[in-house]
Amino acid sequence: MTYDCEVLLIKAVNAVDEGGDTIQTETERSVLASKLDYRSKEFYQAFTNGLKPSITFAVNKYEYDNERVLKFEDDRYKIIDVYPVKAKDESEFESLALLCEAVV
Repeated sequence: MTYDCEVLLIKAVNAVDEGGDTIQTETERSVLASKLDYRSKEFYQAFTNGLKPSITFAVNKYEYDNERVLKFEDDRYKIIDVYPVKAKDESEFESLALLCEAVV
């Protein structure tokens, strides 16, 4: 698996503004990912449950921190499911697949 796509993982963070009110901001961080071309059983399960999965990425499991939004090529995606990717051999990183739905 080649990690040749750059994606931004976006996390919602609560902060306090000057007036003392809690506001939600976003933090972005760049990670390398592999765009997966196959359709997994999770893809079809999401589809039958009324979700609209459109793309899946694999990332190193140690780089994922429960983010719920992903940005790729200026498009935003909601991460609707996360599941482990089976390694082909021992030399591969432990990866997680991020099943994403386009945000309109």
